[in-house]
Formats: sequence, C-alpha cells, structure tokens
Amino acid sequence: MFDPKTVSLGIAPIGWCNDDMPELGAENTFQQTVSEMALAGFTGCEIGNKYPTDPAELKKALDLRGMRIASRWYSSFILTRSMEEEEKDFIANLDFLEAVGANHINVSEQSYSIQGKVDVPILTGGHKHVMNDEEWDRFCKGLNRLGQIASERGFKLCFHHHMATVVQTFECLAVARFVASHFVYGVVNGVKIECLCTLCKVGFACGCAVFRRDAKFQI
Repeated sequence: MFDPKTVSLGIAPIGWCNDDMPELGAENTFQQTVSEMALAGFTGCEIGNKYPTDPAELKKALDLRGMRIASRWYSSFILTRSMEEEEKDFIANLDFLEAVGANHINVSEQSYSIQGKVDVPILTGGHKHVMNDEEWDRFCKGLNRLGQIASERGFKLCFHHHMATVVQTFECLAVARFVASHFVYGVVNGVKIECLCTLCKVGFACGCAVFRRDAKFQI
C-alpha cells in the first residue's frame, strides 16, 4: 500500500476519452471523468480533450475533488517550425500548467507524425518519417532548449516517445549520437528528463533501458 504522504497517484484521462480517436469515449464528460478518477483514489491527472481551457475553471473543478493536474501533453514541432515559435508556444503551456499548480510537462515531437491516421501503417511501408543527421541534431538541441526553459520555471520536462512519431522505437532512442551527446537517464544538461511511457515497464521501445545500461555517457 502506498503512503499518501510520500506517493501521489495520478492517471491519464485516455481511459475515459481517447485524444487520437476522440470517438472512443465521446459520451464521457469532463465531470464524469474526474469524478470517477477521484472515486478510484487518484489525486492527480493529465489534461485531456474534455478539460476546461480556462485554468481557473479547471483548478476549481479539481480542488472540489481533492485532485490536481500532474502534467499535460505538449506537442513540439522542433523540426518544422522556428524555435522562436516553439518557445512561445511552450511557454504558454507552462503558464497554463503553473496556473493550475502543476510542475511537469510531457513533450512529444509531432513533426511529420502520422499518429491518429488509422489507415496508415506505422511499422511498414515507409510511411513514418526517419530523421537524418541534421534533423537529429536540430531535434536534440531544441529539446534541450525546452528543458532549460522548463527548469528555469521550476518544471521538469518529461520526454514522451510515441508510436507514429519520429521518436518511436528502441532503435530511435539507441542512436549513439542521440544518447551520448544529449541524453543521460535522469539528467540532460542539468535538466531532469523522465520517461513516462508505460511501455518501459515491459521493455518495449523505451530509452530508459539504454540510459541505465550505459552510465558512462555524461554531458
């Protein structure tokens, strides 16, 4: 049994409504979702597509249920838009999270993503974009920059690799240049990076195993 004084349990609203396929769970309202979360004993959650966009309204609804926002998904486009635009959007998301009392943000690179395209194969047919050396360099530098901004605001940036994105498989995360130059499990340029994907627990497509296996990589 977890000690509630030291461990807080959170859950993602995807169990009530799917962001990629919103028709799954479309009948579930925001109020029902967070009420059932609270009844199940969770005290934290991510932000889903049914959630209020006004931080004051969202915080009030969660406060009534003894809950808080743990984090939110953030779609970065480091490869396909300027860092000026990227940073502006990222900071706006941090502002929202700060207003609801959160201190984590989950970043997934969505440039060239085929996520949510249910008729497009993601493992065969060459539909998924594969980054070249220049794109890897741009992506890693951009992600480190977002991590620096998050850290300066008191946030932890959690990178979330995802199916159908440019960082999907174990092989993506095992690129020596990517790992050695930019990522150490737990620390990136002094910024803590955490893998949130539950797939890491079953050893699929997760960089955690890479980082733990080879602790010699330092920045």
